[in-house]
Amino acid sequence: MLFVADSLNREQFVSMVCLLHRLIPDNAKSMEIFDSLTIFMAKGLNATIEFDWAPFRWSPIRTAPREGCSKLTTKKVAEMKTEEAYRLALRWMRKWVGQNVDPRGSRTFLVSMSPTHSRGNCYDETSPIRDQLHPGGIR
Repeated sequence: MLFVADSLNREQFVSMVCLLHRLIPDNAKSMEIFDSLTIFMAKGLNATIEFDWAPFRWSPIRTAPREGCSKLTTKKVAEMKTEEAYRLALRWMRKWVGQNVDPRGSRTFLVSMSPTHSRGNCYDETSPIRDQLHPGGIR
């Protein structure tokens, strides 16, 4: 399993390793760090969990920062609504995964930005937000 993420999503990697770490004997596990790549190996399970710290992953196709990625669209867009930009990025990601990931041996999970809690809190909340006017509400 490979996590390619920033510092916030690193916590998911740490949580996954912690769950396994307690169950696997010391002689059947190891942890190695190579620059930005951390690898936890569970030898008895023939499994690895890796974390590639990549907060600023970029590609040579990138243009000026305000213009975005030229492979996403053929038209130049000065400004775009958040929902439209998110939809475009998800479409592009789905297309890339479809062309580059073998579904017979791999699974891809989307991890989005961390939610903000500036206008309330999530403590003890167990039900989805049904208010369609709420930015995170179910539509």
